[in-house]
This record gives sequence, C-alpha cells and structure tokens, in this order.
Amino acid sequence: MSFCSKRQGLLVIAAVLAFFVGLMVCPDVSVGKTKAPATTPDKGNTVMVNAVDAAHQQITLLLQASAQKVVYTVDGGTTITVQGTAATLSQVHSGQEVYSYIERDSTTLDSIDVGPVRPKTDQ
Repeated sequence: MSFCSKRQGLLVIAAVLAFFVGLMVCPDVSVGKTKAPATTPDKGNTVMVNAVDAAHQQITLLLQASAQKVVYTVDGGTTITVQGTAATLSQVHSGQEVYSYIERDSTTLDSIDVGPVRPKTDQ
C-alpha cells in the first residue's frame, strides 16, 4: 500500500466517524426533520379558536392582541388535544383558548392544544 492510499483510507475513516458522531449529537438531522418550537401564547397575546371547518379540515385561530386571523389546515398527522386529552377536529369549537400550537409549515398545524370555551366578559 502506498503512502497516498493509506492517507486516503484514513481520511475516509475520519469522515465516516465524523458523520456518525454528528448523527449522535444532532438526531433530528438523521431523520431529516426539524420541529418548530411550540408557540405558547403569552397572557398579552391570547390565541383563541375563531372557527372550525371540519369539511375542509381547517381551523382559524384569532391572535387577540393584533386581531389577526390565521387559517391552518389540520390533517392526519396533526395531534389535537382538548384540555390535555387526545381529541379530533370535531371536538374543537369556536371560543376555546389555545394553550399551544406547533406549525408544520405556514399553512399546516403539527399539533394544537386547546382548553375550555372561555366565558364572554362584558367590558
């Protein structure tokens, strides 16, 4: 074996080891997905369920601080919980407070956790 081929062999071994060490350190890279952090509304920006369209598998969220409405698609990969219990889209209703939600992308929810319907307050 010549000097160049020994050196190339060592470089290949080092590259393979670096690859596997990288996979151990960053497991999300190995499966090719990244998970967005859960969006937990702060008290100043309460998020509410504004509307549910079960026929089109969509849910509209209302960001109360800015009065912005955002429509998301819910699919079979979306995890839905109501008051901490697994649920379906048909169990989500307008007026429920959103505890947290994770966007898969800008139009699809990866998960949503909602609470009870909040009572209306007169101001």
